Amino acid sequence: MDFDKLTDRMDALHAKKMQDKIRYVTAAGIVMKDLGCFVDYEDGSLDIGAGQLVDQDISIEIPKSSVPAEPSGAVRIQLPRISGRTFKPGEVKTDQNGTHWVITLREVH
Repeated sequence: MDFDKLTDRMDALHAKKMQDKIRYVTAAGIVMKDLGCFVDYEDGSLDIGAGQLVDQDISIEIPKSSVPAEPSGAVRIQLPRISGRTFKPGEVKTDQNGTHWVITLREVH
């Protein structure tokens, strides 16, 4: 077995253990329950002129093998740790390896 194949297998095993399961609704309305991805619930700060507020910058990494088309603003996402709130993609990038979408989330009001 070559090193790249071994690395791919280790990544897949790690991903199964460490991923969050999100609810992902495509722009066409197709619901994907328990879609595995990595969720980063990072705190950021929001400058409001008179001071700063703590803001939660949430981003997710979804394998392109699960979601081949680039996510649009019409996609809706629900996270397991934040119930009752729905998000949509803000900025969408590709990771360094070209295998995952890195999506900054924005809350849908």
